[in-house]
Amino acid sequence: MKGSCHLVFWSVVALVACVPRQADQLFQAGDYSAAIDLYEDYLVRRAELSADDASLLMRLAIAYGRAESPRYDPETSEHYLRVLTDLFPHTEQGLEAEIMLAGMRAAKRVERLEEEIAQRDKQLKTFDNVLRSLATTGQQLRDEVAGKEEVRAGLEGRVDELTRQARILSSEIAQLESELEALKQIDLESVAAEPPD
Repeated sequence: MKGSCHLVFWSVVALVACVPRQADQLFQAGDYSAAIDLYEDYLVRRAELSADDASLLMRLAIAYGRAESPRYDPETSEHYLRVLTDLFPHTEQGLEAEIMLAGMRAAKRVERLEEEIAQRDKQLKTFDNVLRSLATTGQQLRDEVAGKEEVRAGLEGRVDELTRQARILSSEIAQLESELEALKQIDLESVAAEPPD
């Protein structure tokens, strides 16, 4: 009985030891989805992770982080990188994970900055359109004012001409009135000079 327990135990150990190799082969072949399943199944069976599992965690992070992976999930990739930096910071994979996380943080900052720049560009285009509209409206108003100035100048010229003509007419009327008065005076004098009948 004791011998059969040892046999089962060593069979399970051999099977568990095979899993990472199969997962590594799938990973190398680019079958990230199948590799992820085997890696995660292996991790679930492990009672405790050791530094020997650091490379497996790194492959999991990469399998989730590759854009061509059918299981592409940057957050899960970042999770495994954090597990590496938390549990195995002094391993080669832990140091590499720290660099990758720093790169991801920088990429997120760049993405935010690009979004801000795009938003500001959009606002600048809106302001530019408003300024162009104001410039067009300003030009229309200037043209309208210039047109009204021409009309006003034309009206002022007409008023000046009519005023000049009115003065001439007033002068002529005054002269006619003077001549009429002179004629009346002559008529009065001629009536007064006639002998009475």
